[in-house]
Amino acid sequence: MTIYTDETPPTETGQIVPMLKQITSNPPAVEVFLARKGAMRTLEAGVTTVRDLGADQYMDIAMRT
Repeated sequence: MTIYTDETPPTETGQIVPMLKQITSNPPAVEVFLARKGAMRTLEAGVTTVRDLGADQYMDIAMRT
């Protein structure tokens, strides 16, 4: 739930930003803010219970709150 990657197409020069760089480039507070998009998609799909086993720095607790 707390992993967010940008879904934009490659840059004007044709470069694609690697997923690992996208994940590590934002501070945890920004990651939680961006992860709401995935949470909303999950909720809109009808899922009401999820478990995040890979959250770093208690981002999953912040999402829950």
